[in-house]
Amino acid sequence: MYYFYIVRCNNNSLYCGQTNNLNLRIYEHNFDKKKASKYVWAHRPVVLVYSESFKTRALAMYREREVKRMSKSKKESLLKCLSIENNKVIVQDLAKDLSLRPRRKSGEAISRDRHARS
Repeated sequence: MYYFYIVRCNNNSLYCGQTNNLNLRIYEHNFDKKKASKYVWAHRPVVLVYSESFKTRALAMYREREVKRMSKSKKESLLKCLSIENNKVIVQDLAKDLSLRPRRKSGEAISRDRHARS
């Protein structure tokens, strides 16, 4: 699995990259001078603000190039839209989960089988 990611640096700039180990890469950006990019090392700490996963490195690299060509304002808009979409999905999933739960009528006793097992 390969990842495209965006981190926010301490000066509020955005840095895009791709990797096959997202957690390790974020760690390297923050703590490993030899493996961090010079720009990110100079603007630590960095915080992961977005990532996407891909089956191939080529697809992750394509997405990285695509986003790197955007202006900062377009990247910020992209992050804002993605944040809104992700929140909608989370809210929809939560609503779906809540609607699938069996509901008891008020005053209804819990089944005896549940108590018998304990």
